[in-house]
Amino acid sequence: MKRHQFEKNDPDIYPAFTDFIISVLIVIVLFMLGIFFTNITRDLLAAGNEFNSLKNKQLIVRKKLGSIPGILVQEDGNLQRIVLQVDKEGKGGILFDSGQAALKSEGQIIIKRIADVLESTKSYYKSVQVEGHTDNRPINSMQYRSNWELSAARAGAVVDFLLETGNLEPWRFSANGRGEYRPYNVPESEMEQTGKLPDPTGSRLKKELPDYVVRHNLVTTAPLNRRIEIILIY
Repeated sequence: MKRHQFEKNDPDIYPAFTDFIISVLIVIVLFMLGIFFTNITRDLLAAGNEFNSLKNKQLIVRKKLGSIPGILVQEDGNLQRIVLQVDKEGKGGILFDSGQAALKSEGQIIIKRIADVLESTKSYYKSVQVEGHTDNRPINSMQYRSNWELSAARAGAVVDFLLETGNLEPWRFSANGRGEYRPYNVPESEMEQTGKLPDPTGSRLKKELPDYVVRHNLVTTAPLNRRIEIILIY
C-alpha cells in the first residue's frame, strides 16, 4: 500500500524531458538555417563581386580597343564577349585585297595595335575566336576553292599575325571561316530566312545562296565583306 502511494505521488518527468528535446531540436534547426542562409548570402555576394569584376575588366578592354581607329567594339547582351569588327563600316579593304588572304601593311598596323591590347589584358579573358568573312563574288584563284576556304584563310592569317606580334598563348586562339553567309550589318533575323535564289555571280560551285546573301550583294552600296571579327570569350 505504501509502495503504491509512493509511485502515485512520484512526479512525471516525461513532459519536461520532451519539451527539452524539442527545444534542443529547434535550436539545432535554427542553427542549421543560419548557416544555410549565411552561405547563400556569401555566395550571392561573391557572384555579385565576380559579375562586377567581369564588367570592369570588359570596360577596360573596350576602352583600350575603342581608342584604335578603324574598328567597332560591340558587347553582346550576356556580357560574355566583345566583338571587334575590323575596318571602317566592315569593308575590310584595309585588311585584304579581293580574293586574297594576305594581310596588307595597313591591316597589319591595326592588328598589331589589337595584339598589344590583348597582351596587356590577357588575364581578363579566357579565349579568342577569330572569324573571317567574304562576299559572294566567285573565287577566281587556284589557291582557294571556295569562299569558305578564303574566309578561313583570312582568319588564320590574322591569328598567325597576332601570335607573331604579341606574347600570347596559341592554345587560347581559334580561327573560323564564315564564307559569304554573314554579310555586314544584316540582322540575324533576316539571316534566318530559308528562301533561296540562284547565285547571279555564276559561282563555279553552281550552288544556290540564301536570298538575303543575294539581295545584300546586289546592292551596289553594300560594303565588300572582307571583314574580320575578333571575339573575346570571358
